[in-house]
Amino acid sequence: MNELQLINISKHFDQKIVLNEINFSVRKGELVSLLGPSGCGKTTLLKIIAGLLPPDGGQLLFDGNSILNIPVERRGTVMVFQDYLLFPHLNVWNNIGFGLRMAGKGREEQAKKINEMLELVELHGFEKKYPRELSGGQKQRVALARALAIEPKVLLLDEPFSNLDARLRESMRDFVCGLQKKLKITTILVTHDKEEALLSSDRIVLLLDGKVQQIGTPEEIYLMPKNREAANFLGKKNYLKGRIEKGIFYYSGGELKSEERADGTYWMMIRPEEIKLKKDKGNASAIIVDMRFAGDRIYYKVKLGEEMLECLMLPDTIFSIGEAVNLSMDLQNIILFPE
Repeated sequence: MNELQLINISKHFDQKIVLNEINFSVRKGELVSLLGPSGCGKTTLLKIIAGLLPPDGGQLLFDGNSILNIPVERRGTVMVFQDYLLFPHLNVWNNIGFGLRMAGKGREEQAKKINEMLELVELHGFEKKYPRELSGGQKQRVALARALAIEPKVLLLDEPFSNLDARLRESMRDFVCGLQKKLKITTILVTHDKEEALLSSDRIVLLLDGKVQQIGTPEEIYLMPKNREAANFLGKKNYLKGRIEKGIFYYSGGELKSEERADGTYWMMIRPEEIKLKKDKGNASAIIVDMRFAGDRIYYKVKLGEEMLECLMLPDTIFSIGEAVNLSMDLQNIILFPE
């Protein structure tokens, strides 16, 4: 099935644990994102998969066979680095063909494959240009073409869009993801950008402090975070601390019906987009203390008892600072974390 498996992969640098028993698998043709903040071990893990770094412990299997002792050039993985690492003295044609030459392919075979790659990444006409003459997006396409030319089993992308401006980043993300789906190539993408991971991935591995916090589809990761650490990294959240007694959640601003949970102290998580402000009856009453207009959305900050909550609303109804409002919350989307 061409499945890549990571089993208890660990890595230390100067007594510091960088990766702590990492376990996950990537199926053939799947795009899996390694999502996490800077310094959480994402790129280190990618280099271990590529064979550029040895792990201090664990196993790396492909189709059930260990590849840890297989050299980089025979491993079947290829890595596209954040800075592309194109050869400045080689033109586009020779950059794309570099791996083919190293593999000992004949000139005719090289030319055929390079032309295929130029068509694939839509760079015909750029063959004689040098990296200094290319835009950021064009450099990325050359790096991608060079990687794909050697027909790897696994494509490794290290923060591939971070050096691009916002508009180009979006178009290149769509281009790369479309290419990945077209070729059905197994891909691991490293990113710190949650939106990028949510939009691009079949599954997401959330890494925090060198540990896997959660693995799941974008929907599972966003809608059902396993703990507060995962929830906090995935975007703005509101928390209400309170106590559940007989199915009622009591907090400083009042009370709400709760899902069936054992009595005790909990943090209730509510996303800003799940709180609706109304002038008529709602779940609770609050006061608008701040508002920020963002075009198609308005961000409100409201005071609910002793608590401050953020809300995200469409601009169809606009409330004023100091105005009393009622809050309506979809209780089905509220998540409870034990203290």
